[in-house]
Amino acid sequence: MKGVVVQKEKTRTGERVRIKTRSWAFIPNEVKNDELNVTQEAQIEGKKKGDIFIAETVDILRRINPDRVFKSVKNFAIKNGFRLIDDVSPALKQMLVYLYLMNRKAVLKKYLSWDTSKQWEYVKNPFLFYLRNYMDFHSTLVLSKVTLRPLFLKDMVGAYGYFVLTEAYKDGRESLPLKEFMERVSEVAKVSVEEVKVVFSDFFDMKKQRFVFDSDRAYLSKIFYLKKKCLTILERNPFEPYSHAEDNENINELIKWKYSILTGGPGTGKTTLLKAIGDRFKNTILSATTGKAAKRLGSEAVTIHSLLGYSRNGFAVKELNCDMLIVDEASMFDWMTLHAILTSASRVIFSGDPKQLPPIEGESVFLKMLEIVPVITLEKAYRFINKKDNVKEYIVESDTDGLVVIKKIVRLLKERQKKFQVITPVHSGLLGTRCLNKVLQNVVNPDGKNPNPLRKGDKVIVTKNVYKNGKLIVSNGQMGMLEKDNGDTVIIKIDNELIEIESDCIKLAYALTVHKFQGSEADYVVFAMPSYVGREFLTDEMVFVGTTRGRVRTFVVKSGG
Repeated sequence: MKGVVVQKEKTRTGERVRIKTRSWAFIPNEVKNDELNVTQEAQIEGKKKGDIFIAETVDILRRINPDRVFKSVKNFAIKNGFRLIDDVSPALKQMLVYLYLMNRKAVLKKYLSWDTSKQWEYVKNPFLFYLRNYMDFHSTLVLSKVTLRPLFLKDMVGAYGYFVLTEAYKDGRESLPLKEFMERVSEVAKVSVEEVKVVFSDFFDMKKQRFVFDSDRAYLSKIFYLKKKCLTILERNPFEPYSHAEDNENINELIKWKYSILTGGPGTGKTTLLKAIGDRFKNTILSATTGKAAKRLGSEAVTIHSLLGYSRNGFAVKELNCDMLIVDEASMFDWMTLHAILTSASRVIFSGDPKQLPPIEGESVFLKMLEIVPVITLEKAYRFINKKDNVKEYIVESDTDGLVVIKKIVRLLKERQKKFQVITPVHSGLLGTRCLNKVLQNVVNPDGKNPNPLRKGDKVIVTKNVYKNGKLIVSNGQMGMLEKDNGDTVIIKIDNELIEIESDCIKLAYALTVHKFQGSEADYVVFAMPSYVGREFLTDEMVFVGTTRGRVRTFVVKSGG
């Protein structure tokens, strides 16, 4: 692996390094790399283990010669119909050279097509590439370091602030207290908190930024304004009962309003009631936030994202042709999805469990909805077959012992031909999905002669929506069995139907994250609780979800260290 170092992240056992655009390597602590810094060019030798490239040696290559690389940039420009003069400023040359070295060919081509004034705007502040969605933050930080632009902190903190809030949002925080926001910006900028405070108080124009300050907190602008719009729409919820009554009082209450919510714990009959509403009322669309949840509602149900035409550019469908929209698993909403629903549907029944996990990014929108929208709660549980002793807990001393216990449980369940699923909070570590899937594959579907990562008969999960001729043929989150591996494509069996899709659309599914399995259930569930997962991540909500997925029994394997 060879190229410019764009990003470095320290871990307990080493360092993750990003080379060029998307290539990542892990450098263990015992591998010497003391002098490796961002903007340098490096040669990393090693081997790939699964999805990770493990470094065995790290060599820093000679200092980058901008004049030498610039010749390649000129050749690239000529091939794409552009002309570059030799006598360009050092800052512009460095920008062009590093766009080329970071393999940002599409951005470089776009940049060369601009007029001189626009090119110079980006030379003066390379962070505009990030703020205008051309590149990630760390790539633009490299450009800033090599061009020594912008010159003043006041021209940088807009990008730093946006980056800090975006990362916080990924961690489930839709806003930050101003004090914490300033401290995080100072860490990224590598300047004192006082310097950051001075810039924000004396030199900063908030009108041009992608975040806002409100009530001593900092928000991403798009989230702040979408949230306000959604809450305003929900607060105006009109009383709009259907003209005829139903014999089911819960249905009568749900159809009184333009917007209503059905809640209840696992197994209380939410799905059954939603299907009944869909059967009784014409021109009703059944949907859910995941493909698995949509499948439970019936063959005609769809995911809400496919229904609303979601893509990287947002939601394309602005108006739904239906009298009523039903959306299951609403606890996984973010504000963008909720806004798209509210502005496209004339009447909506939302359904979800307030104790479920919130969306991966941002706060629990569903909990905010429960404060405003009329709610019907189902309380009697029907799911669990063995109600008195549904959860059995194993406390072990180490993650290694935990792995042994999980293997024994899975082997026993397999021998007794029981349907089961292993779940865990994380991907990494001994009790994460990556390790568990490899181990359990050898327990459930052993084939020592097959060197491939996937084997015929493997349990797999689809990782993205797959379309054919514009029609959704399989949804993200659906699980099936691998029938044939053709290299670039695979054939999987889902509900006795054979489907051919690209091989990078599936992963092993013996072990899934709790988030991924949320909204699903199995007769037997093994819930791993690794010692290395902190309390701030292993929340009460995650424990609740993890221990309520098994219809017959849930085995909790809890590691003490």
